[in-house]
Amino acid sequence: MSEMSENRYSIVAYGGEDPKYDAVYARGIELAKSSGASLILYDAEAGSRFGSPQPTFWSGDTDKPDNHGRLTPGELDARGREAFGRRVQAAIDTGVDAHGWLPDKKGAKELAEYATEQGAYLVVIPSDLDNKGIRDWFKGAPTIDEVTKQVDSPVVVVEISEPVDAVAPAGRA
Repeated sequence: MSEMSENRYSIVAYGGEDPKYDAVYARGIELAKSSGASLILYDAEAGSRFGSPQPTFWSGDTDKPDNHGRLTPGELDARGREAFGRRVQAAIDTGVDAHGWLPDKKGAKELAEYATEQGAYLVVIPSDLDNKGIRDWFKGAPTIDEVTKQVDSPVVVVEISEPVDAVAPAGRA
């Protein structure tokens, strides 16, 4: 990570690999470009109540430190999150200082703690967080209300058209 990105304020955009998050990431990129902030794509699909996406002694292609909570596309690839790494690279390709993060848990409290640690002045979330199903409960997905109560910085809610519980078509990773 460059010294510049460590000292800049940031925007955290909550989402995952699914194309339904395109609008959230597009808004995050737009806000980062206009403000000069760094952008962190927060892969909420990575963590769950039952396991961590971070490498352990027994797993992963890397034992490199987590880069202070900001992972490069290559570090995401090494953690088995190639598609998410491509999302981060796409943001970088627009000229934004962008990184990714794989939270261990994806609750509102964890998102708020991460945003504070990263100096986020803004958090961007999808509108469908309130459309929770059993899969979201197991993964620990927060609601919009939980996020706005936990996060100290302003929260931008971006309208997305597909509910979180939609099943990915066959063949899509």
